[in-house]
Amino acid sequence: MEQNYSGVDGAAIQDRVVQESMGPVYDRTQEHLGVSDKAVIFYRRLILRKLKEMEEGRPLPALDPALRFDEQRACSWYMPADEAWQDVTRFQEQYERDHPMSVAAE
Repeated sequence: MEQNYSGVDGAAIQDRVVQESMGPVYDRTQEHLGVSDKAVIFYRRLILRKLKEMEEGRPLPALDPALRFDEQRACSWYMPADEAWQDVTRFQEQYERDHPMSVAAE
């Protein structure tokens, strides 16, 4: 994006602003989805199908014990410009080593 029309710097922050300012739940029966909304249509149908399967007693895909989510993280990170973006995990892991989180007692 060459210009910022939202007045909010940074794509991640823009996403948060939109999510937080959406207001009440929208009546989706009044929507007119088009070709560019193909992903929205796909994922809504997927969610509805998975909810129906769950009601039928079938487990949701993420509940599969063979799946590992402990190595997945989301982050927004500043890195040196001369570093490859793919190395962001190295920077994040170093930060986490330098700033350990407190662990709640079980």
